[in-house]
Amino acid sequence: MNKKFLAVIGSAAVATAFWACGSGDIYEPTDNDLIFKEVMEQPGAVKSYCSDGMGCEGAFAVESSSSEEEDIFSSSSFPGNISSEKIDIGSSSSVIEIIPSIESSSSATLVTGLGSCAPIASPVDKNVAGAAQFKFVPNTTTSGYNATAFANATYDWNYGPNSSEPSGTAKNTSDKVTYSASGAVTASVTVTMKDGSSELITCKELQVNGDPITGCACTTDADGTVDYTATPDVTWSVTGCKSASAVNSYAWDGVAGTALTFTKTFTEAQAGWAPKLKVGNSDKTVIDVTCPAVKTSKGPEYQLTFEGDQIPSSSKLSVAMPFNLEACINVNFKWTNTGYQPTNISVLCDVTAAQNNPGLTMDVKYGTSTKSYKGDYNISNSGIALGAIASGVNDKGNVCVTIKGTAGGTAKCFFGN
Repeated sequence: MNKKFLAVIGSAAVATAFWACGSGDIYEPTDNDLIFKEVMEQPGAVKSYCSDGMGCEGAFAVESSSSEEEDIFSSSSFPGNISSEKIDIGSSSSVIEIIPSIESSSSATLVTGLGSCAPIASPVDKNVAGAAQFKFVPNTTTSGYNATAFANATYDWNYGPNSSEPSGTAKNTSDKVTYSASGAVTASVTVTMKDGSSELITCKELQVNGDPITGCACTTDADGTVDYTATPDVTWSVTGCKSASAVNSYAWDGVAGTALTFTKTFTEAQAGWAPKLKVGNSDKTVIDVTCPAVKTSKGPEYQLTFEGDQIPSSSKLSVAMPFNLEACINVNFKWTNTGYQPTNISVLCDVTAAQNNPGLTMDVKYGTSTKSYKGDYNISNSGIALGAIASGVNDKGNVCVTIKGTAGGTAKCFFGN
């Protein structure tokens, strides 16, 4: 136990900078000695232990009601563990009390796993009043704590630099904060439970934007589904970004840089993949730009191909198409009639809804052309033109079809002219 020496004298003596007793030895009180001043000023709390003839006459304004030496403090007066002792300092008539420091019976415990913290919205703009706010989400599965325990907890927030609100206590949802400078901000919250246990939790990063970035457009050189065995590389490009501050960074899929293009080499079939693109400027603004997803397949996903001098009918050549997802048909054929080349060829589809479930739509894409069709129970002989036929091999690329129906149905696509 930590203990301290306090001479038992009058309250007026404690208030002075120095005091003496007995042989004249000087004792300088610390700041903590003044803690006991109010106690010593109470009637009967202090008794003179300095004998007559030692220069202490008249030093005490408070008299004890007992002629015996008394303990100034008792353990019943203070929380924690307190004991009192006396020690002789060289004279049979002069005694110093040993007054212990008050020790708390409990202390704060650091814990982990109380929860997580994140901004309610990100990014936000600088100098917009109250745009930023953080929320603590409790982990109610943490042993010993439930929703009620977290409701009674204390939350001390630190909002970081350039914030309008000083650090301080708020609810599990923080104050609304205005940031005067752009860039990434990291706030934190100290969660203290009623039992004294606590955890310092760093919030997920908040992006504060400065000058806005507008006009960005991301495109790809892929057309619908890509056969990665034939064309493994797909490239995306970003254009049109504008800002009052210089646009100076393009982070493709988490890799910082300044390139306006990004190429991925595919080695497997995927239902749809697109890079994540973040564009930044010199005012520390960062925005997300959405890029189109590309579907890849191992070989052609669907194939319409023939060789001859006549366009085959749907009864001779067609492919079944799925509902409620985009599917692409690779069109490739060899035309053997040198005396006649049709001026146009199309891919057409017939769609029938499931019984008693009306409501069909079909969207068809080829290159930069798109066609849309609607029907209750049927969409018949509808599709998109591919252009003229030449003698020899005609590689028309992909025709992509999306058919939707309330409960599905059947669909097939084929050549037409």
